[in-house]
Amino acid sequence: MEEIIKSLNDVVAKIDESIKAGAVPDVAKSYLERLCRSIRDTLKVIEIVSGERTIQTGISPSARSAMFTLRKAYYATLGRLVKEQGVDRELSSANWRTVAGELIEFINKEGISEAPTKIVLDYDIAEKDGVKYIKIKRAQILFFELEGMKEKIFE
Repeated sequence: MEEIIKSLNDVVAKIDESIKAGAVPDVAKSYLERLCRSIRDTLKVIEIVSGERTIQTGISPSARSAMFTLRKAYYATLGRLVKEQGVDRELSSANWRTVAGELIEFINKEGISEAPTKIVLDYDIAEKDGVKYIKIKRAQILFFELEGMKEKIFE
């Protein structure tokens, strides 16, 4: 995987270098710039989903269903960490409820509740008054919009 990521970064660097040097024809420039944006976005998604301390969903049909799946994934991770690291279930659950409420509010405000969605939570094991708990650091929401439509007519 590291080789692939390095190769993609090299491709982006080479394209950027060629564009800056003026070695790319104007008709191809916009296509290559769009390709670079797409590669950078893909590299960012790979970085997001391959993080070590993450809880994540698959791609769900909507943000609502992603939240449902995320809740199950959170509590599965919590159960494992309670056994492995002595994390406090009550404090972690209270933190989850707060984060989930803010996340739902954010999703609704952004108007992406019905878009196909993947959610990735980054977390740490924090300590409060000598009690360990799961502290959510960041939520990254990958949502997917309709890119276009193709039609085939049968006669």
